[in-house]
Amino acid sequence: MTVIGGGTNAVHTFTLDECIRIGMKRSATALNARRDQEIAGATVTRTRSEIFPQLSADGSYTRLDEIQSMDIGGQAIEMGTLNNYSVDFKATQLLYSGGRLGAAITASKLAKVYAEWELADVEAGLIRDIRTGFYDILLAKSMVAVKEESLQQIQSMVDQTEQKFKNGRVSEFDLLSSRVRLANEKPELIRARNLLQLATESFKRIINVEDATFDVQGTLEFHAATNSFDSLCRSALLNRPSLREMETGVALREQDMQAAKAPYYPTISSYFIYGGANSYRFISFDDEWQWRWTAGVTASWSLWDSGLTRSTVQMKQLEVDKAKTTLADTKKAIVLEIKQSYLDMQRAGETIEAGRGNVEMAGKALSISKSRLDSGLATYLEFSDANQALREAQFSLSLALRDYMAAAAKLRYAAGSVESLDHQAGDKYK
Repeated sequence: MTVIGGGTNAVHTFTLDECIRIGMKRSATALNARRDQEIAGATVTRTRSEIFPQLSADGSYTRLDEIQSMDIGGQAIEMGTLNNYSVDFKATQLLYSGGRLGAAITASKLAKVYAEWELADVEAGLIRDIRTGFYDILLAKSMVAVKEESLQQIQSMVDQTEQKFKNGRVSEFDLLSSRVRLANEKPELIRARNLLQLATESFKRIINVEDATFDVQGTLEFHAATNSFDSLCRSALLNRPSLREMETGVALREQDMQAAKAPYYPTISSYFIYGGANSYRFISFDDEWQWRWTAGVTASWSLWDSGLTRSTVQMKQLEVDKAKTTLADTKKAIVLEIKQSYLDMQRAGETIEAGRGNVEMAGKALSISKSRLDSGLATYLEFSDANQALREAQFSLSLALRDYMAAAAKLRYAAGSVESLDHQAGDKYK
């Protein structure tokens, strides 16, 4: 971060790399993706808990209003006690579940992998969006600079024309034309500044920054890419996080289908209960408490469910088939995405080459026009047209540079080139 100025007028400027680091830390989409990863980790722990024994304890207390008694041979025999206590400790262990538990554990592990690929895809997409948003700001700043320079040039010529009109060297038409041109240029500058403000606010939302003095520091530059289309496609099929995410999703649905087959098989569990009480029904124990234990095995098996399990398995299989079809179609869509970005980058590169020559020629034309106007050989209209042509050529070049850099950012994302940036301490936004 660079601070320009001091006090309340200080402006905080950030480079592209700094903006990416801020966005990776503060962006709402990245934060939620990391939370999903933590949720997936908790799901693994929850599912694995079924492997281990489950322990529980139950206790009860009952107070009777009176002790019941029975008259036997003229003698009253009390039955039970006023205060009745009992406690049970129970342990259960799932022994066999028809493959449901194994499929659930595998699925929970896959869910964690799925969340990791989802996070990687979100971060890659965020980097792409930060890059394009950053380039949009640079383009808007370039437009403002072009309009300011044009306005300054026109204002200078208006001042000269007014002086020449006083000296009788130009007509009133030339004076009015120059003033009209100046008046028309001012709203264009205001519009360019508004577009810059909107681009900045939109970008601040992406990286989740609310600093009113936020600004970016960078230039629109051209760096020719050397990657071939085929190599980019191979990279995407190997490294694109969204593809790995979808492949993991297919594996998740396959495990879900395996779990749906569990009702075809029995479920077997074991249990052990150890408990004590000071009475049982109407019998009180002499030593106040007696302890006992019980152990056993339970088995349950659904012999007929009217086709419920079979239809569920069929539905899960169709979901697997759908996921595989979507995965295959997505691979084709990614190749098309790479092709589009690749062609956009090529087109912008060719436009840049042509635009540089146009700016140079327009600059020479403006210089000649100004010399002709100073010597009285040209009208202000000729100068105005030459000035407009130069500004348009400058903006067209900036636009081509922005398009090239944005296409490169989209191509990098499409090809699966995920950049990882160390989160350095000391940033203003962290």
